[in-house]
Amino acid sequence: NPDPTAEDEAVIRVFARDDGSILSIERFMKDGTGRNFGADTSALMAHLREASAEAKRDGVELKVKFEYAPSLNYQYVVKTIDEARRAGFTKVA
Repeated sequence: NPDPTAEDEAVIRVFARDDGSILSIERFMKDGTGRNFGADTSALMAHLREASAEAKRDGVELKVKFEYAPSLNYQYVVKTIDEARRAGFTKVA
């Protein structure tokens, strides 16, 4: 039986171009694997929705932790956090 108090964390790194726009978005897993979404925030949104639904089915509370390039334009910070919340995550850092 899954432990309903178990917690997992998805680490999402957002890299920036010189102009402050998104260069790429990558999800890193604890096991060292990852997934690259390019600059496509809609692909990230779809992935986060799927991950949120899967975690809920498994009784796990999944957290999302974003790591942003210092030169990333703030509008993209707000957009990615908003997308994670809309995908069903309540713990977003």
